[in-house]
Amino acid sequence: MFTLDSDLVGLQQHIGEFTPIFRQAFKGYVAGNWEESADNIERCLELWDTDGPTKAMQYYMKFYR
Repeated sequence: MFTLDSDLVGLQQHIGEFTPIFRQAFKGYVAGNWEESADNIERCLELWDTDGPTKAMQYYMKFYR
């Protein structure tokens, strides 16, 4: 089902590449290394421009920078 359903395949399209970059972005965000985190956030949004958690981190960092 996960390989045949086009909706599910579309949802999983960038997960393999996205997840490690998001983890690095989140680690930098939590550690206060926002400059490194911002670079990774940009890379995440290039892969998945509608990801809510990534956009929320980006908004928060821009607001409180």
